[in-house]
Amino acid sequence: MKQQILNHRRAIGILGALLPFLCLIIGSIRNNDYSEWYKTMSATYYTNASDIFVGVLFATGIFLICYEGYDWRDKIVNRICGISALGIAIFPNGATDLLFVGTFQMCVKSSLILHCIFAGFFFATLAINILWLFTKSNSKQTKNKRIRNIIYNVCGYGIFFFLLMLGVYVIYPFWEHLGYFSETMMLLLFATAWLIKGETIYKDF
Repeated sequence: MKQQILNHRRAIGILGALLPFLCLIIGSIRNNDYSEWYKTMSATYYTNASDIFVGVLFATGIFLICYEGYDWRDKIVNRICGISALGIAIFPNGATDLLFVGTFQMCVKSSLILHCIFAGFFFATLAINILWLFTKSNSKQTKNKRIRNIIYNVCGYGIFFFLLMLGVYVIYPFWEHLGYFSETMMLLLFATAWLIKGETIYKDF
């Protein structure tokens, strides 16, 4: 049972780490109709990387929804996070000239609003999970556990920092790569925390 939980955590971490690089590489394979697709990860929805973007988000969302944590708090936070991941994929952003987009062919402005709401919930709940649930312990903390908690704190607060940077980019895009960079960093921090939680790296002896 424990091994299944560890494998579950590792799968979530690996998916998070792979997503930004897969979208960037596959989106670069050929010219795309939308010339500014590289500015945010969400814009890769309108490139040939669309299937990867949607597929990985769906896989991550389902993994999070099905993840069995230690108590009800784990379940609630991870289900909100998982549903948010699905929402990001179902309601794409507005980086397109199309009038209607997404699974439900919603108008672009409405889809963009929902996309941003789900993205905000997704990254915020990732950070909350890492900061306040990953750091808990049922027994006296070992030295390694304390070090792991320091890493969790760096990852959690780092996600909040880059989420703020993403907000700055939306309001004042002073660097065209800031959006994609911020999203990539948040996913790498998320992946690091889950891989540690899955004892792939820095096991708690």
